[in-house]
Order: sequence, then structure tokens, then C-alpha cells
Amino acid sequence: MTSCAWLWIYAGAALMLLELFAPGFILCFFGLSAATVGVLRFAFGEAFDLTWQLAAFSVFSVLYIALLRRYLQKVFVGGR
Repeated sequence: MTSCAWLWIYAGAALMLLELFAPGFILCFFGLSAATVGVLRFAFGEAFDLTWQLAAFSVFSVLYIALLRRYLQKVFVGGR
């Protein structure tokens, strides 16, 4: 049986791959958030239930977009 942590990691990898086909440089942050939740699920086990997983995914998504998007967009697009 596939662990919930692996499902988060697979979803993260799929979202990062979908970024290749979707413009906007957003899906990679959701993929990174999903992968982070998968790692946290491995670390905390059953104590990290679905409610905490969804809350962590939401928080990490907002944080990654807010903190990393501007910096990484300059790196990949060639900003100032």
C-alpha cells in the first residue's frame, strides 16, 4: 500500500513537471509545497494527519510564492 507521504511527493513531482507546459512559473511552487508536506509526513508519521497536511500545504504554497517567486523569476528570465 502506498503511503500518504509518497502520494504528496508524487504529486509534487507531477506539478513540477507540469510547469514545463504551463506558463507563469507558479506550479513549481505548489509542487515544492507538496514535496515539503511529503517530507514532513515522513518525519512526523501518523501525528501529521490530513488536516495538518492540508494546512501545511496552504502555508508553504503561500510562503514559497511570496518569498521565492520574485527572486527565481529574475534568475530564469534574466531580470536586473
